[in-house]
Amino acid sequence: DRFGIELGSAQVYVLVTRAKMKEIFELQKFSASCSSVECAVEAGQLLGVEYMIYGSVGQIGSMYTINVYITQVEKGSVIASTTVDYSGPIEGLLTEGMRQSASSLLQEIGGRDNL
Repeated sequence: DRFGIELGSAQVYVLVTRAKMKEIFELQKFSASCSSVECAVEAGQLLGVEYMIYGSVGQIGSMYTINVYITQVEKGSVIASTTVDYSGPIEGLLTEGMRQSASSLLQEIGGRDNL
């Protein structure tokens, strides 16, 4: 949720809320937990969106890694991805880590002709 807030604050994309996604997925009996391109494409088709953003957060010791991917639903391909590593307290992962990750993804896709 925090990543969506950070990405939405850039006012580049119109985001589907997690509540709306959950509602649609429940109606379609679709698992909202995606970690692959195929799953993101299927979810994007159900939602009727052009792009799906998905990712993961992992931890090794006191370091967290945030991996984010943006997939173009129609083509079924990842068009940009980013990884941000954050070291520090978990509270900082929520504030700094998500902000850095959203910013990094926007920089990665900035200036691309396919968006």
